Amino acid sequence: DSLSFQPDIVIIMLSTNDTREMNRDTASFKKDYLSLIESYRQLNATIIVTSSPELYCLHKRSQPYFGMNRELLTTYQEITEKLVKEHDLLYLNLNKISEQYGECFLIDGVHPNKKLAAVIAQAVSEKINEIDNENRN
Repeated sequence: DSLSFQPDIVIIMLSTNDTREMNRDTASFKKDYLSLIESYRQLNATIIVTSSPELYCLHKRSQPYFGMNRELLTTYQEITEKLVKEHDLLYLNLNKISEQYGECFLIDGVHPNKKLAAVIAQAVSEKINEIDNENRN
């Protein structure tokens, strides 16, 4: 459906749910990511790739909620950053931003609260404005 919408700007954030045991497949992660990116490139959309926010272990848990895996998240972020460099994509590091807001994950360690959602929205907005300003110049 998003392809038929013919977007001008696409924001892609993959990897958090990919770390769940039932979804883990590092071999196809990069290939699938590239396929998704290419589908939007064919539309001449501006693509912004973001990292996933950090995962937090809360309430005396030793592992993140929902079966997500922190080490694998790091691996996927490394793959994502490499893709960004190899394919000259725009990048927004939400993991780095979220590291400053651990208190905003107090419900389950995965989903940010309204405060961090607003911070993320602002960061995305600033990135879009940066692109818009570059296109005007």
